[in-house]
Amino acid sequence: MNHSDNEQPAEVTYNGLHSWFQKIFKKSGWMILELDKGHKDSIKHFLNEIEHLERAIRHRLIRIQEQDRIDDLNILLANLKILKNHFNK
Repeated sequence: MNHSDNEQPAEVTYNGLHSWFQKIFKKSGWMILELDKGHKDSIKHFLNEIEHLERAIRHRLIRIQEQDRIDDLNILLANLKILKNHFNK
């Protein structure tokens, strides 16, 4: 599924974003195996999932006012960037 950059992501709660983030990182282990096998379609789909989560986090950041939560979501974004960079190699 491809989402345009202008498309508004669905509202996801702060806790929902954390849960989604954890699932992405757990899935990354399986994606390393897919990468090793040369399954590019699986990796492309995984990268789309990461981008969708990034958009949802950015959307949530606009609505959050508590600095500790803003900092926490920025850490999630930074970690997703590292993960995405690894799979884009």
